[in-house]
Amino acid sequence: YTAAGASRVVEGGGLCASRNAAIDLAAKEGKIACEMSDDLAKIAILHQEVEGWQKPPCMNDANAAARACTQWRCSPVGAAMYLDNLMQSVPHKKGEKGAFLGGAFPNVNHGLAFGQGPLSKELFIVGDFLVIDPASPLRFDEEITLKEDYDLTAQHLNKHGRVLRSNRLFVTAKHYTNEGGAVADRNDEREQYNIGVLKYKWPGVFKQHPTRGENEVKMDWTQRSLEYGGKKSASRGKKPAGYNAAPPKSAANRGQASMMSFFGKK
Repeated sequence: YTAAGASRVVEGGGLCASRNAAIDLAAKEGKIACEMSDDLAKIAILHQEVEGWQKPPCMNDANAAARACTQWRCSPVGAAMYLDNLMQSVPHKKGEKGAFLGGAFPNVNHGLAFGQGPLSKELFIVGDFLVIDPASPLRFDEEITLKEDYDLTAQHLNKHGRVLRSNRLFVTAKHYTNEGGAVADRNDEREQYNIGVLKYKWPGVFKQHPTRGENEVKMDWTQRSLEYGGKKSASRGKKPAGYNAAPPKSAANRGQASMMSFFGKK
């Protein structure tokens, strides 16, 4: 990284330890953390106002809407500032920040993205480009070696009730084909271990992806178990061998009084 021009390099350890070191360093310096893949080739914004958005009736119309938008190439800093501004704009209770975790659309399919609203508050935040407010106490689970971005998204939804994904911000990365990094560590055993951790920690949320093979998952926070504020029961996955942490505590009520405590009031 120094040879490539970086003026300040801090070694943080493994994947999640390095990610957490960046968040902690940002907190120490009073800054917002921006974490990205080291092989980004392009960052682009196809800005579209949230107000008045209507879902296109078909994919052809979604593609046409994407083509009609001006595409802005931007730097990582510019994209991070764009996301941080959107994160602060998410509706929230007085005295709270809108969202503490923000990110880009998880692929570069513009038509697919324009089939969704400009912003999503309960969907997966891909780890290729993250903006993290270190004011949140949440950190990456350092017992996870892959798919750590899925877990961090679930943590933020559990504790804060929202994230911020811009479905108009696109990052082009080579993380499935480049040499080195987490990609070099991918194999079936590691993939299945981390999928097992996700299913153990977040019952109901993670299912095998229907089209991308056994080592990929699909996240749906609306399918979370009753324990985490969902609408139906879901079985917790078996704890994977070698994983030591206890299941995360539910923050579903977020300080709200329960029905029993309501009737118990005098």
